[in-house]
Amino acid sequence: MSDEHAPVLLPGGGWRLWEEFALRGPGFPAEGVLRLAPPGLAEAADKFGPGADLSGPEWQAFAEELSAAAVDTARHLQHIAGLPRFQAALAWQNPAVLRTGIAPFLRWTPGVDQRSSMPRQREELVAHYWQRFCVKNDT
Repeated sequence: MSDEHAPVLLPGGGWRLWEEFALRGPGFPAEGVLRLAPPGLAEAADKFGPGADLSGPEWQAFAEELSAAAVDTARHLQHIAGLPRFQAALAWQNPAVLRTGIAPFLRWTPGVDQRSSMPRQREELVAHYWQRFCVKNDT
């Protein structure tokens, strides 16, 4: 093998790159997963450490904030599920789920009292694929 086509040693010496390589990803930004984290919710939950009283006005206010965040997240997941690029990526992975999971999820209207088991499962389905499409890369 000529030096012209030898692999390039990376700093640290443990890895090498060949002249040509490919990284495959669906093209969604990694920071897209952060859109699923409601702002301020983790900080609000941290107020209730081990042994905290899970009743009273502070707990009730947190429970209401959590319910509102769940509805907002469901709406955001619906927006993601409706993106043509998301649907195209999903069609490559699991085309049947567009009909059985995504279409009914997009017809559903999120609400505090509307989050039964099936809509929550569909939220989780969209979140699963969104996270996978944003942060999983294959070589």
